Amino acid sequence: MYSSGKTNGERAKAIALVTMMILLPWGANQSPPSDLEMKETDYMDTNYISSKSWGVNGSNDTGWIVLDATGSDPENGTPALSDFFMEFAPGAVIDNLTFEVAVNGSDGYWANQPQIAVMDTQTSVLDW
Repeated sequence: MYSSGKTNGERAKAIALVTMMILLPWGANQSPPSDLEMKETDYMDTNYISSKSWGVNGSNDTGWIVLDATGSDPENGTPALSDFFMEFAPGAVIDNLTFEVAVNGSDGYWANQPQIAVMDTQTSVLDW
């Protein structure tokens, strides 16, 4: 395997280098955490995990929901906004969505092009 010109020192250096290359990736693995560390990581992990359980199928009738839109400024054209959060199962199909806007015009309020947008992508659901 080695030529006769190699010394024992070079052989030992080569074997040590190969051994290090094999053992170093395993050294990066962490040891199992202690009981105290386990409790802390369990607590931290539960904050990021959804505790929801989604059924196979179903529907969600929210009934009437009143949203008070605030923050408008007619001088610079800032629209009034209101947030409503409803979680859906991954891959859920939303159909038969009814959106109705009612405005009390007696105080000088009016609605122009109301919108529903998907939160994460800011994609408008209503098309004007």
